[in-house]
Amino acid sequence: MTDYLSDLTHFRVEQVSPHVLHAVFSSPPLNAFTTGCYTELSAIVREVNSNEAIAALAVTSDQKHFSAGADRNQLKRDAEAGARHVAERRLALNAAWGDFRNCTAPIVVGVNGGAVGIGAALAACADVIIAAEDAFFSIPEIDIGLVGGAKALTRILPPATVRVMALTGSRLPAEQLCLLGAVHKVVDRDQLTAEVLAMATAIGEKGSPVARQWRQAFKLTESMAVPDGVMVESALNQALN
Repeated sequence: MTDYLSDLTHFRVEQVSPHVLHAVFSSPPLNAFTTGCYTELSAIVREVNSNEAIAALAVTSDQKHFSAGADRNQLKRDAEAGARHVAERRLALNAAWGDFRNCTAPIVVGVNGGAVGIGAALAACADVIIAAEDAFFSIPEIDIGLVGGAKALTRILPPATVRVMALTGSRLPAEQLCLLGAVHKVVDRDQLTAEVLAMATAIGEKGSPVARQWRQAFKLTESMAVPDGVMVESALNQALN
């Protein structure tokens, strides 16, 4: 692990094993995303992408919420400071979401409390989501006159459900998330990190090359018809052999 990751402000990064990197979102009090948070998340993904031994990235939170979404104080400050500040934050946000979505290793996310706005959109990029009993997803952008987050959530939730969330700002609790198949399972809050690391370790034990190839397969075939997706999987399998 590079020295830079030891000096992050908003994340704590731990090399759990040669095959698993654990990023803990730790930006009190609510894990609200600032430009600095986005930049650090991108740096973590670059570390994963550059270290081919890593077979899984685990992401958890040590705060009350997985993420309360974008930092509203920064939104206000940027609006007052002018268009350049707004543009810089948006560029960092888009880069972080794109980097996280395109991470070359499988991602396991543990959600406690709220995954709100960009927090929900990022969690939806994961291959496996494990939720604490108090977890919920919401995209309340409509409450502050904004649009965003809905399309990302359709990766794990039915479009009709996402429309209700977007148009009402309502929360979807852990039990419903599990019933809809968005999360793998719901666990006690004090067991969440252990469950996430156990899942990431189980993936890591399969080996980095095949785990990363599966991640690539998921990304490439997500919007494909079944016959095309099968052909892509076959080609990726040939590369392993």
